[in-house]
Amino acid sequence: MIKWFNNNRNLIVRNSFLLPIVLVVIMSISHVVSWYDLGNPISWAIYLSVAIEIFALASVSAASINMSKGSIWFLFGLVTAIQIIGNIFYEFKDINPIGEGFISWMELVQPLFEDWDTLDHRRLLATIQGGTLPLMSLTALHFYIKFNDLKVNEDNISGDEGEDIGSESPVKEHSEEPTIPPRKNKPSGLTSTGTGLPVSEMRPNKGNDATRKLVSNEIDPNTGRIKK
Repeated sequence: MIKWFNNNRNLIVRNSFLLPIVLVVIMSISHVVSWYDLGNPISWAIYLSVAIEIFALASVSAASINMSKGSIWFLFGLVTAIQIIGNIFYEFKDINPIGEGFISWMELVQPLFEDWDTLDHRRLLATIQGGTLPLMSLTALHFYIKFNDLKVNEDNISGDEGEDIGSESPVKEHSEEPTIPPRKNKPSGLTSTGTGLPVSEMRPNKGNDATRKLVSNEIDPNTGRIKK
């Protein structure tokens, strides 16, 4: 039993918000019907009561998914007020002022309201019983939607982390760049004695013995060719 509860904890918490919503909606429809029945036929009173409940659930849903515009909050306040009025009216009408339970209630709160009569206590009890039902239902719906959003965000984060882990490329092995051996100056053509450099790369220098020797042999020190 404990293992099953741990495995289905999120489902149990989510449904614990959904169950009171359904129960309060059913009761609130019957309560609002009695208020709409004052000025409408019973069939129209039922239709209007159902529409009010749908409007209330839709407005809370829209506000909970960041669609918090002025018109949505106006609709939310309007339908909530109608729900509260309908529930309070039904409770007030159904209270028996000479019933044993209501007399016990008056005796309980009489020290707090010594100047109140039976009608005042009846209004207070109707307000407490009828006015809190829509608020509790709509609050539970808000938490139900937020809980679903949290669950979806956690699933998306888990999926993104799995994709990131799977898409990571393996670490490339370190490869040393090939070293280029130093370029050797290979003699091409006539070279100058004692320098190891081509004659074409030598600059004439009057103080250089090798250059004077080339000049004496009628060899151009700039090109390495024999002068004609």
